Amino acid sequence: MLTTLALAGGLAVVGAAAPASAHHNTITGKVVCAADGSASIEWTVKNSESNRDETITASSDTALVPVGTEIKKAKSATFVQDDVAVGTVKLTLSGSWPSSGATSTDSGSVTVTAGQCDGAPNVKKVTICHATGSATNPYVRITVSVNAFFTAGHDDHQGKGDIYPAFTYEKQGKTITVPKQGDQSLLAYEDCAKPFDWNWEYAAPTCKALTVVYPTDIPSGQANDVNVRIIADGKELTLNFHKERGTWSGEQRFVFADHRAWTDPDVWSVVWVQVAGTNYHWEGKVDCGDAVTVCHWDASTGGYERETLAVKKFFSGRHDAHEKDIFPTFTWTDWWIFFPIQKTQPEQGDQSLLQYPDCVKPPTEVPAPPAPAFSDTCGPDNEVFTEPVDTDSLDWTTTYGAGFIEVTLTAKPGFALPVGAQTEWTYPVDDEPCVVVLEGVPSFADQCGPQNESLTVPSSTDKVLWASSREGAVVTVTATAKAGFAFPAGTKTSWEFTVDDAPCVVGLEGAPSFTDACGPDNDELSVPESTDSVAWASTEEAGVITVTATAKPGFVFPAGTKTSWEFTVDDAPCVVGLEGAPSFTDACGPDNDELSVPESTDSVAWASTEEGGVITVTATAKPGFVFPAGTKTSWEFTVDDEPCIIELVGAPSFTDACGPDNDELTVPESTETIEWSSTEENGVITVTATAKPGSTFEGGLQASWTFTVDDEPCVVELVGAPTFADVCGPDNETLVVPESTETAEWTESEADGVITVTAAAKPGYAFAEGTTTEWAYAVDDADCIEPTLTGSTAVGQCVADAPWIFYDVELIDPDQQSTGNVVSLVLSDGTDTETIELGELVDGKLSGQHLWPGASVGDDGVTATGWPGWEQLADGTWQETDGNFAWTRDIDTAVLKVNPELAIDLAYPDATPECAEPGGVGGGEVPPAPPVSGDGDGDGSVTAEAGGTGLASTGFAGTTIAIVAGIIVLAGAAFLAIARIRRKRA
Repeated sequence: MLTTLALAGGLAVVGAAAPASAHHNTITGKVVCAADGSASIEWTVKNSESNRDETITASSDTALVPVGTEIKKAKSATFVQDDVAVGTVKLTLSGSWPSSGATSTDSGSVTVTAGQCDGAPNVKKVTICHATGSATNPYVRITVSVNAFFTAGHDDHQGKGDIYPAFTYEKQGKTITVPKQGDQSLLAYEDCAKPFDWNWEYAAPTCKALTVVYPTDIPSGQANDVNVRIIADGKELTLNFHKERGTWSGEQRFVFADHRAWTDPDVWSVVWVQVAGTNYHWEGKVDCGDAVTVCHWDASTGGYERETLAVKKFFSGRHDAHEKDIFPTFTWTDWWIFFPIQKTQPEQGDQSLLQYPDCVKPPTEVPAPPAPAFSDTCGPDNEVFTEPVDTDSLDWTTTYGAGFIEVTLTAKPGFALPVGAQTEWTYPVDDEPCVVVLEGVPSFADQCGPQNESLTVPSSTDKVLWASSREGAVVTVTATAKAGFAFPAGTKTSWEFTVDDAPCVVGLEGAPSFTDACGPDNDELSVPESTDSVAWASTEEAGVITVTATAKPGFVFPAGTKTSWEFTVDDAPCVVGLEGAPSFTDACGPDNDELSVPESTDSVAWASTEEGGVITVTATAKPGFVFPAGTKTSWEFTVDDEPCIIELVGAPSFTDACGPDNDELTVPESTETIEWSSTEENGVITVTATAKPGSTFEGGLQASWTFTVDDEPCVVELVGAPTFADVCGPDNETLVVPESTETAEWTESEADGVITVTAAAKPGYAFAEGTTTEWAYAVDDADCIEPTLTGSTAVGQCVADAPWIFYDVELIDPDQQSTGNVVSLVLSDGTDTETIELGELVDGKLSGQHLWPGASVGDDGVTATGWPGWEQLADGTWQETDGNFAWTRDIDTAVLKVNPELAIDLAYPDATPECAEPGGVGGGEVPPAPPVSGDGDGDGSVTAEAGGTGLASTGFAGTTIAIVAGIIVLAGAAFLAIARIRRKRA
């Protein structure tokens, strides 16, 4: 333990000395699926700082994490976001650590995928925290089947005291969801109890004391040391409060002035506290005592030195008389004789300087700004410069010179730029023209014919201007460098092109084509498309089509070219044969006829009409077509709508067993011709088959069946019966009740000292007449009668000169409270003790005789051969000795022990001198043994050599028996307690 504490202390010191990481939050999340299939996200936000509390200053979801939420040092906070949609969810938090002034913004994200929580799986077992009702062990973690969960009543145990998660299960084909109950976090622990929080906190110390409220569950040995580190009058002092015996608990106040190491300083600061072996250590600064902080002017250095002084040192050093010293207003006590006088010293100097370690206000460092923006290219006036603007902390100075711009940056009074920041910039200005290479040249193309020329001139740019002009048949193109630009020497900048407008000779390509078939509007004329050089045209007059080709302006045909064509049109009708014929089928029943008519074509039109149950189909030649003479063009068909006689196929089936809702009816599926239906009224089911319109059964339109429903309960046998046992004493009864089944519900109740167990048939079931369904058991809580050995005796008698102990033991134990069965006799003179095992009780009784310790008899079991306190020498004579159980002749106590035990009066027997000592008083030869008295029964068969060496077998081997007996006692008590708890739970 000491080694562990030493290592823990060492690690604590290392942890305190290690540099702290940057302040931040670690934000993590996980998807949690509810029993109804909805998704939630459990966010965990951890404060990185082990010695600073955090406050949330901004939240992307204030409903989830409100602004102002506090997260203690090195602690985590959990937030649950319910009903989250599919997609990536992000949580962003900003936090501040007031004690250090640090801030940080951090994020975490979780992706919820489609189908991730589609339905919770059905379970057969569930793990729960079962409420015990015990204050020291309130829960026990168990896994039970769903059936046992409800049978044992875990859903409503001890006023809904059990803890379990949400789960689903199937029953009779239905999926049932059970909502969660209780503190779900406890399900993660094997004993359903959260482990001890080693980072528990306590209040900060004051100037006089540290007050600690210890957790009720703090482990043993962790609360007997408190260390307080104090800087007293400039020296480090550690006060250790140690509890020599036991452990601190509850609320304890450790007063600094009560500690023997307290130096009664004028000025002190409490800077560090360690309580027990906890991982949390308070660290900060609490300044105490009559002290004042002074900025003392040192003339030798020409600067200030900041000091914190006791008030009396302030005045003894005459700081109130130093004109350049700076100090605040403070109140102090001046003792005049025996009377205190409160005085106030007014402030002096610039109070704002007291906050700085060297009493000099440091300039405020401002970030270095970026360099002024500047760019320049060749050519005049092309430079681009953004002149910086002065701010509250910075001055900018810009100087424009011949061919340059110079910029200077200076921090204003009270401000400073970072060390090494650039403060001067010089930019050269370049106004020389830019040399530009002429890219691209104009292109010209021309063909015969007017206005066919094509000129392409490059586009003008920021540097080059392109232009073109025409005079007569000559086109001139020029390129000119714009202001600020120049072409390299020898660059060509002018081009001339000649235009040709003479007409083009073009050959006539292609000719018109014409076809015509019988019938009007069947002629087809194809004329070539007009082109840029040829125009094609056609006209029709009196059945003659004329097509002409004409050269367009700027074009001519070669001599002798054909340019006109004529075609004659033929519109006589065409003779067309009639292909195909209509077909017709009809079956019984309405709307069952089927007519098939050929499709109309470009030459033939097919049509049908119906009148008076007769369908007429006709074929007609379209305009421009005629049928050959004698062609059939009309057909007639008669419609038959009489209903069809159908066969009734199928029949319903019905089964029913005892009990409600056990009937099963099967009805055939309806078809195109038969409609099946069923109704129930007064326990009778009627099934009807009806022929659909257009169909009929032979002899009628309907057929029906009737079935009677039997809902009488089923008679079942009650299996099992309760058992009950009870012994004296409270809460010792044991009740075992059968588990409830699908047909029987077992319940129990207790009133006025009587436990009643009842078996009831569940709905739909009944027990046979005469079945026992109720049992009553009277509880016996009367105190048990303690066992006793009252009346048992043990006396010493001398038989045939040998000392014997005659005993008669009876155990009176009406309530069976004794846990032993072996009888022992314990002799003691206050110094020595001898235990004699007499034997085991039979039916609670044992009687017999046993040789006195140190005595012995011969092989006949009667003749005395030894006595306690005597030994026989080699020559056969006897002499007294302190050994051989001599002390038993004068015992103080004698106790019969079984469990219980009984103290008795027992003394060494007064009898013949030979029984007292060999050969009578005074020693000598041992006389012959007198005849046996005749009543020496018992264990007189035990023999021993003279001197008592044969009595080793009479020692008490009771250690093992006592251990076993103790185990039996504890096991019995545990059994009774378990049995009682089980009955109470049931």
